[in-house]
Amino acid sequence: MTQLHNDMNLWLVDGNRQVQLDFILNWKLHNGNCHASGSVEVYGLDPNGMPVRQGQPQIIFPTPANGQNQVIGITRRQLFAGNPALDSNIDDIFVYDLDTLRDLATISLAFMSLLLG
Repeated sequence: MTQLHNDMNLWLVDGNRQVQLDFILNWKLHNGNCHASGSVEVYGLDPNGMPVRQGQPQIIFPTPANGQNQVIGITRRQLFAGNPALDSNIDDIFVYDLDTLRDLATISLAFMSLLLG
């Protein structure tokens, strides 16, 4: 995990504020490396330009039983590195639904013959 955090620091700190968010996907193998579980951590920049985790890690797999709609909010400012179109609100929030990530991960993990859970 240390290398992922080092890479996140490179992107966010050395990115000259051109990169404003970094998603770290954490995967773990279980049961003789046949099953996978995972979570996502989101890091952004604080007012001093230092990386900070934004909220708690969110579970990707196994899918949470409570059926809650898991989303990650991304502001227009973060998406466009602080330079959105002049006629737009820089604090507009775009919602990234984790079900979309689950769908893509399911396909990718199936190619590796991994079961989820």
